[in-house]
Amino acid sequence: RLQYGVLIVDQQCLELGVIRDLCRFDERIPDKHHPEASRWFRLRRLPIEQPPVGATYSSAVDVLDVRDYGGGPSGAHPSDVGIQAALDACTATGRPSIVVLPNVAKIYFSDAELVPPPCVKRIVGTYYLKAWNPASFPLGKAMFRIQGGTAADVLTIEGFRGSGQLGGGSWVLQDSPRTVHVKGAIFGGGAMGVVTMPGSGKTFVSDMAGYLDLRGGQVWLRQYNPEGLGGSARVNNARVWALGVKTEADFTVFDLAGGAALELLGGFFVPGSKNNGQPIGPAPAIRSVDSAFSASYMTFNAAPGKDYPVQIEETRAGETRTQVTGVNDAPFQTRDNVVSYIGYPPPRHALLVVGAPAALSAHPPVSSGPGFVRRINGGG
Repeated sequence: RLQYGVLIVDQQCLELGVIRDLCRFDERIPDKHHPEASRWFRLRRLPIEQPPVGATYSSAVDVLDVRDYGGGPSGAHPSDVGIQAALDACTATGRPSIVVLPNVAKIYFSDAELVPPPCVKRIVGTYYLKAWNPASFPLGKAMFRIQGGTAADVLTIEGFRGSGQLGGGSWVLQDSPRTVHVKGAIFGGGAMGVVTMPGSGKTFVSDMAGYLDLRGGQVWLRQYNPEGLGGSARVNNARVWALGVKTEADFTVFDLAGGAALELLGGFFVPGSKNNGQPIGPAPAIRSVDSAFSASYMTFNAAPGKDYPVQIEETRAGETRTQVTGVNDAPFQTRDNVVSYIGYPPPRHALLVVGAPAALSAHPPVSSGPGFVRRINGGG
């Protein structure tokens, strides 16, 4: 569902004699700014999957308290040895486990990577987690490193509030075939919230604030917010389906490269509300380099000069084009604006525009070279 209408598959595809397999890639998007004609867009149509249910509290699963293994927070020393002991306990019993870090109004500190074995099905945090020594987590290190296991070994990490600095590392590093679901978490401290590595298993992120560095695998985002954390979602050679992204900060929200694919359904970007009223910098809302994406989002500029000067910046084969706010596109000139945008696809997915010639003639697409065809609310 879009702001001004419902995304539907138009039955005219079949009436026009379009091949069924092509028809299903083309949707008609109602456009309140150009009511004289519906617009056709080729969405990325990435696979949609629901987050895994994961382990629940039952007699078939052991619920382990890290305090029983010496992992309770004291504030005087790190707790990682005890936390890791709780994580490893299931390897001795052979039973799946849920490991809990209870809220005892004290901060949990770690000075080493925490590696949950495949028998750990859920890790529940209820309070702050910090690095005892940020230098212990340089680039490439993580508070939680996920490795080993199979796609059937679902791991849920939830309820954490990662705080303080990490020395260039990340909070969760997905480097395994496992299916991982990170939910209900806030990861700050200038570190990456979730990193996915090439060849990693499925990753789901729900209700999370923090940076993303997606270097591979398939990722599903729901209710994602990098607000106030000063970074963007970097997507390099990963396939990302996103439903609901919100931010109020001045930076590029999605930065795509290396053949990445993104389908963004629903974004609310309010740039500049946290930069003391200063004009927004040159960063585009979405940047794409040799990648493919479709996006439907709203920007709300609360006052003049507080919107992205550039909404979209695309580069393919060395050629760069931009969609500038307020130029050639009426919706960008309003305070409330919805963008229905399809980035130009790779050559083997050339954009198919279907519709009555009279309806399309008023807003012809712009093309430049093979595989470079796009339409932005009828503008180019």
